[in-house]
Amino acid sequence: MICGYARSSDDAERDAAVRVLEEHGCDVVSADAGSRVFLDEVVASASDADTVVVPSLSLLAPDVRGVLDALARIERTGATFMALEEGIEAAPGDPFFSHMGALSKVASRARSRTIRNGMGKARAKGGSVGRPAADSSALEEAISMKESSEFTVREIVKATGVSKATLYRHLGKAGAGDT
Repeated sequence: MICGYARSSDDAERDAAVRVLEEHGCDVVSADAGSRVFLDEVVASASDADTVVVPSLSLLAPDVRGVLDALARIERTGATFMALEEGIEAAPGDPFFSHMGALSKVASRARSRTIRNGMGKARAKGGSVGRPAADSSALEEAISMKESSEFTVREIVKATGVSKATLYRHLGKAGAGDT
């Protein structure tokens, strides 16, 4: 089966993409406004006998990371992949997929390096790195409210601004004698 997919928040672009996929002879055409629901359905139903077709890589996902993720998911199904505008046709094991995997690693490492560099610069300037610590007075109030059993967690979170996770993390520490 030939499965066509396009993703665009622009109605005219999405309609044009559907026409291109229908003209290409796709048996099934799915297009969405960016929710990935149809992409998930296409990938879930694809097998090694299928071909997943997109009018353009830019209509597969909104960014490079999304494109690389979608391509990896498509390759795992065993389906052939086609991007019409770019003239790409790749079966599983095709060098195209390994090249895209390599680009994914490059992008991931670049993001990590940028984050680490930013954290290093913040530390060098004396700044803090990571999430700010919870307000100690609000945390104490949240713990006492929880221990009183008079309030629900939702009420405590709303009244104090302390997140549910932070509250439970500190309750666990208090229960272990680590206060």
